Amino acid sequence: TFATAGLVAVAAHAMLDVSWTTAGLLGAAVAPTDPAVVFSVLGNREIRGRTGTVLEGESGANDPVGIALMIGMIEFATSDDGSMWGVAEEFAIGMVVGLAVGIAGWRILLPVMRRVPLPEPTLHPLRVLAAAGAIYGAASVLHGSGFIAVFVAGVLLGDEALPRKGEIESFLAGLSSLAEITVFVGLGLTIEVASLDDENVWRDGLLIALVLTFVVRPLVVGALRLPVRLRWGERLFVMWAGLKGA
Repeated sequence: TFATAGLVAVAAHAMLDVSWTTAGLLGAAVAPTDPAVVFSVLGNREIRGRTGTVLEGESGANDPVGIALMIGMIEFATSDDGSMWGVAEEFAIGMVVGLAVGIAGWRILLPVMRRVPLPEPTLHPLRVLAAAGAIYGAASVLHGSGFIAVFVAGVLLGDEALPRKGEIESFLAGLSSLAEITVFVGLGLTIEVASLDDENVWRDGLLIALVLTFVVRPLVVGALRLPVRLRWGERLFVMWAGLKGA
């Protein structure tokens, strides 16, 4: 996530002649991949090797990291006395606190889900949803990343044997699809239609997309995957197939 954001920022500053702050915002915005889209694309397909697991792990982990990075960049861009050290400090605190709250939430929620019965099966998914809200809120109050806290707790809980786990997963899958639709509609509503008549908007956007797809993503992911034992076909698939989502 950091490498992608950094290289895109350098490319945007060099090619589009924008300030480093604007370039950093562009890099942070396009660095993460959308886990909801990646999961839905890969979910119904049998992919040999470990590429599917790698892509799902990457998209799931880099989304909350990208969100925290973007929030830090926005604070840097809008604050008069902002500094990159302040962004780094805010990011580090958000990650550490979010990770700790996520682990604590998993430790607390696991025995509750196993030992506290509910009168109706339909209440099990709602309990998980309420717990996610509580974990997110606790992390935010402690100045941590609520996104990373919920993600960590969800990954840890998903690996456990739980009552009504099938119903919970089905409910959350439907909720994920609804959230995915909402995100894309929300992004569409933020676009100023009048700005689409400007040729520079299309040129700059397509240029960043091409650099991200054909230069930055292959360089970053290819380098990071060198120590991982994957076949060349799997490496190419990971380098190309990860660019999904908003």
